[in-house]
Amino acid sequence: MGNCRIGCGHGHIDHISVKESSMAFLSPVSEHRLLYRLEYPLDQGLIDELAVSEWQLTPQFNQLRYQTLPAEGTGLAQLRDSIISCQLPWLRTIWTDYMATHVWAGTSLEQLEAHVQPFCEILKDLPGMTTSIHVDHRACVTAGMLFFNDVDDADQSTSFYASESGDRPLRMSSQWAHGWFTANWHKSWHKGSNSSSRVRYAVKFGLYLPLGL
Repeated sequence: MGNCRIGCGHGHIDHISVKESSMAFLSPVSEHRLLYRLEYPLDQGLIDELAVSEWQLTPQFNQLRYQTLPAEGTGLAQLRDSIISCQLPWLRTIWTDYMATHVWAGTSLEQLEAHVQPFCEILKDLPGMTTSIHVDHRACVTAGMLFFNDVDDADQSTSFYASESGDRPLRMSSQWAHGWFTANWHKSWHKGSNSSSRVRYAVKFGLYLPLGL
């Protein structure tokens, strides 16, 4: 698949505001199969909302990750809803013969669509938050992140690897309105962290199979 600009139920609109359009740009990464660079339009006003949001501690990451549940009608709530609406279209976009035969062999795209549910979390990561090199839980079908940084910060980004030992590292951009999107499978090794001295704001999203876990 080549570079692909896709909408999520709003038609083709060129304005770069999440309130008006959900046009996203997915670009395949040649070094890692089923991994895509993501560009997603963001409203600059979201920064002000993040600064005054109420944050709840998540049960993982040694009290260094927080999540907010934005009030309805806010820009952050619109962003969350817009990204959720994109998840099935994005799955259809990246569904290739390889994904059908090697990742979800025996399962059709239609069967998968009928059972997955989208998720979208708006996160605040404090300095020191980090993960080890890992693949996500198998119930996760796709995963992605989108960043609010004004510049691409290597200390606040995600890197992908060819194996758990960290072979062939590839760092994804963490600059404003950029991120990544991937199929979750046994080769989607990655690691994310905030090793800077600043707070990192990001959106984490994807599709998962509700297995009752």
